[in-house]
Amino acid sequence: MCIRDRVSTQSTWGYKKSVYFWEFLIFIRKFALVIIIVIIPSNWLQIQTLSIFIVIVAFYALQFYFAPYQDEDLNSVERISLFLSLIHISEPTRQAEISYAVFCLKQK
Repeated sequence: MCIRDRVSTQSTWGYKKSVYFWEFLIFIRKFALVIIIVIIPSNWLQIQTLSIFIVIVAFYALQFYFAPYQDEDLNSVERISLFLSLIHISEPTRQAEISYAVFCLKQK
């Protein structure tokens, strides 16, 4: 059975009714990340990375606390995606000349 078939999206878009504000929090998270990337200069990479790390960890904690989706599989996917984001943002702080993600893209 598909996840889409198990989740009622008629009035709550897959969210629990008690967390009707969750879509707004997702907007705030994305907006905060854009502001960090735009305002903090790119030559301050560690500060930029730490700021993004703090935002993602805070929203991971909110995701874990509220578990806003009606389906637990969707909550798990959201937590995994936030965790993978944490791994991905730590990659540019390494001292390598080329990141692993760019290396993989160049190989194709």
